[in-house]
Amino acid sequence: MSGIHYLKKFDKSQFWRFFVDGRFQKKYNGWVGYEGGERGSVQALLNGFSFMMDNFDLSSGLKATYLRELHKVCMLSVETTNLKSSPGDIRYLNSGMPFFAKSTTYEHLVEVFAMRKDDGTAIFNSAKWGKTANELSVDEIYKVMLKDGKINYRNWYPNIDFKQQQAIDGKLSLHEFYEAKHAVQMLMVAKMEEIVERYNKSISKASTEEEKLRAIALVPRELELLHPFPDGNSRTFSCVTLTHLLTYNGFSPALLENPNLDNEVSLSQWIEEVKKGMERTQRIIKNPNERIFDYSILDMAPKDRESFTNMASELIQKIDSHKEIFLTPSRLVSYTGGQWLESVNENLRFSGVGTYGTYQKENIYFTMAIKDWIKEGKDVEAELKKVLSRGMAAVVIDDLQYAPLFEIPVLYVKDCFEAFKKCSIKVRQEHNPYTLLLTGTEGKTGAKVQFHHILNKQIKAHGVLNSANTEIPVLRSLINLEDDDVVEINEVSVGSDEAYRVERAQMVNPNLCFFTNIGPNHMDMHKTIDNIMVAKSSVVEGLREGGKCILNSTIEHYPKLLDAIEARRPNTPIMTYGTLQSDNARVLTQTFDSKRFGWNIKADIDGEIVEYFLPLFQLHAPLTSVGILLAVKEMGYDVQKAALDYDGLVPFETMGRMLTIHKKAGAVHFYDQSRRGGIHGMRSAFNDMKNFKLDGKIVALVGGISTKKDSDWTKEAHLELAKMINESKIDRLYTTGNYMNYVENNLKNPDIFVEHSDDLEYLTQTLYNEVQAGDLLFIIGNAYLYLGRVADKILKLKDSSKFDSTIDRYKLSKQEILHYKAMLVLDEVEHNKSLDSSLISNALSQKDFKSIEKKFKTFSELRASLLMNFFKSLDTYITSNEGFRLVNEDIKATGNSSYVHNDRFCKEWFNNLDNNPNLPKKQLFGSFYDFGDKSYLLHVEVATMNLHIGFVKYTKEDSKFKVVKMSDKDKSEIAEKFSHPFHMPMEFRSWGLKWYSTDYGKIIDLSNASSYAMLVNFKNSELKKSILTPLVDGLKK
Repeated sequence: MSGIHYLKKFDKSQFWRFFVDGRFQKKYNGWVGYEGGERGSVQALLNGFSFMMDNFDLSSGLKATYLRELHKVCMLSVETTNLKSSPGDIRYLNSGMPFFAKSTTYEHLVEVFAMRKDDGTAIFNSAKWGKTANELSVDEIYKVMLKDGKINYRNWYPNIDFKQQQAIDGKLSLHEFYEAKHAVQMLMVAKMEEIVERYNKSISKASTEEEKLRAIALVPRELELLHPFPDGNSRTFSCVTLTHLLTYNGFSPALLENPNLDNEVSLSQWIEEVKKGMERTQRIIKNPNERIFDYSILDMAPKDRESFTNMASELIQKIDSHKEIFLTPSRLVSYTGGQWLESVNENLRFSGVGTYGTYQKENIYFTMAIKDWIKEGKDVEAELKKVLSRGMAAVVIDDLQYAPLFEIPVLYVKDCFEAFKKCSIKVRQEHNPYTLLLTGTEGKTGAKVQFHHILNKQIKAHGVLNSANTEIPVLRSLINLEDDDVVEINEVSVGSDEAYRVERAQMVNPNLCFFTNIGPNHMDMHKTIDNIMVAKSSVVEGLREGGKCILNSTIEHYPKLLDAIEARRPNTPIMTYGTLQSDNARVLTQTFDSKRFGWNIKADIDGEIVEYFLPLFQLHAPLTSVGILLAVKEMGYDVQKAALDYDGLVPFETMGRMLTIHKKAGAVHFYDQSRRGGIHGMRSAFNDMKNFKLDGKIVALVGGISTKKDSDWTKEAHLELAKMINESKIDRLYTTGNYMNYVENNLKNPDIFVEHSDDLEYLTQTLYNEVQAGDLLFIIGNAYLYLGRVADKILKLKDSSKFDSTIDRYKLSKQEILHYKAMLVLDEVEHNKSLDSSLISNALSQKDFKSIEKKFKTFSELRASLLMNFFKSLDTYITSNEGFRLVNEDIKATGNSSYVHNDRFCKEWFNNLDNNPNLPKKQLFGSFYDFGDKSYLLHVEVATMNLHIGFVKYTKEDSKFKVVKMSDKDKSEIAEKFSHPFHMPMEFRSWGLKWYSTDYGKIIDLSNASSYAMLVNFKNSELKKSILTPLVDGLKK
């Protein structure tokens, strides 16, 4: 087992401790000051650790190429002061590091001299001491260091000739520079590869923890002393590489007080520092608030903690999702009797076990599918290549002819399936987690998901979260147990074959058997209810010594189940959940919350009262949850916490889910039962729906139950489905699949039926368009109809409707609302959306639309009419005030008709929004009002897209008003004259007549509810109330 589990338990908001020097964690306020020193360093190092996770498997050995790429990641985007540093670039210049008297030990110098002996290069950067290790004395150098306080160690650098030095100094040609640079770098790379190869050999031979630690600790020490990169060596080697090697080999990572000590103390002393660092990590895991290096995470500002966690999100996800199963190379050999065709590193780890079409990256793949591929006439080699392309870590085969296809480790066994089976059973026995077996005729998967959710809040529980429960899935769950799994949750179906079902129970070998609801399901197989009870009771044959059963006492034939269990295993301890005083756990009260689609529950769990909210809507959910809490308590966990942890539960898709479709007009409830189309599932789903209280309508897509052949059973089942629909509150029904004529022909209210279609794409878009805010969309049908694809696509669709749900805030009449919807329909139809679809999505009837369409044939006509009516309403209102007179006719008569509104201008104005290159645009027109001023008129106009209100200068021509451009002199006069009645900022405009106006804002888009409401209901508009009325009243004075 690797040490990744330490990182999983570690408080991720303190991950900076693995790279911020412990001596400065208080000074730097954790990571904050570290980032201030070299901007970009924190994210770069987090990226480095993330890169480590991507390349965690070192079963093929540590490689120098990985270290180079790691350095590149750790230094990318770091604002370093070292201008000669380039991420991933190997050093080619001489370099050095100080050996300080206060921290460098004599033992370290002894080892450095031994390391550098006979390499023929100078060991110190000093005119006096720049000699080889063979030419110097350790004792003499130690005395010099103590006397001077430090001595500058010269990281290994090859002896180069004068010409090479000239080239590197840039004194020769560019070609000669790169030739010399490359020669030095290749020698540096050779040194790196020596260190890496030394580690690979040492770690493969190491048999004790001390030997492993010695091999690991030597790597960053030797690399630091070599200094193969111009900058960033410590962060790459002492932080990330050390963490990688420690965790890969099963150790805890280390929180180091001084990461630079690897080049100042001896190897043994460095190992002791690493051990201290590992112990500090354990202390933080045990108590995240522990004060380490005189700094606690509680000292950090919450915003800084949150900021770091956000930066580390990718790394956190990779750590938390990392999987390593209990199965190892040696265990595989032990369990199966097979053999690896070539030697395999025992540290090779598997993320899981793959079989058939179920596999993931880093899995070990059991090739049981080969026999099926051959029967199906498939190309076995091609199929295997598909599997391998997903990045398998190893394969198990029972036919050697395929061995040459693999470049990954291959385990050869006599029979692949038997090997898979043996491994599953042995993992269960040797790992030995507390094992929970779930069975029943319905509710098993739902119960499994609930167990998995609430147990994982307290310990690590394992379960495969799908509804597969036959032999292969049962075994797959066992074989995929991880080292740190504490509880195994295994869903088991029981067939008609007694030997198989008993064997399955014995393979799982549970500590606890949990029974969900048992009813007359699968009668085609079991024939009688008595046979069902006998079959379900078979799971107790596998119970461990001291194991127990938890039963639902409310099932109809509960006594028969008790008798069946007693017959198989007398005196089996049994606990019950139900509604009776005698039950070990019982529901006291349950009320459905129609807003949250869940249950408020009060229950007695073996004498302990709990109250909680259950975010499931199924009628049986409260009772099942009580049984689950009883099991949690029986297992020894905190039942109060478990009850509260129900909040946040996300149901598995086959359980049926209440989801939300977000549309502009508001939220639509989505009751997704698209993967549950058996008749029993349909009964349950329709029953559950009876509790729902909705503001809107129910739109349903119901698929056929049978997809294969017509029969008496098919007819009977579909007639029952029709009965369920008749008893439901479905308002609009779409159907799909075979034999739905039995349903459609037996509806009490035929008007609810919309249409039948087997076109999934069409259904997806139609259903999405139909549902509105407050509605409920309900989808259910046989799995083979693939309605789950419809559900998934609906959830991914984005609302392209222009409907503005805020339209309800304005005091509009029913007719005005209908006009708004008709306007949107006309727009959508002109943009090639079908009329029927648009009417549905905008909730407009054919009758209402036709009545409006008689007046306005096109979208453009309707918009133009609205704008024209707005100007007429405006004119009427302003001229109704004493002293105000409309002078548009004068303006037209004096040569400025282009500034006065008319039908054509109103129509052309909207092309400023539409941008149709084939149609004209019009701007700058409106109405002019005389209010008694000798120089200025009040003017309201539309510009390009916005509405303006202000003043324009005039003169008289033949006793008629004529607008003229303002001068600079007019600016100061008008600003002083009209600033008081106007309560909005006004500006001089450089366009048009250079008028003085306030910009009321964009009003051209009439799908915007506020713009539409202003045009159709001017008298109640904010424009009239807040702008024009105060302005007119002010001008009167």
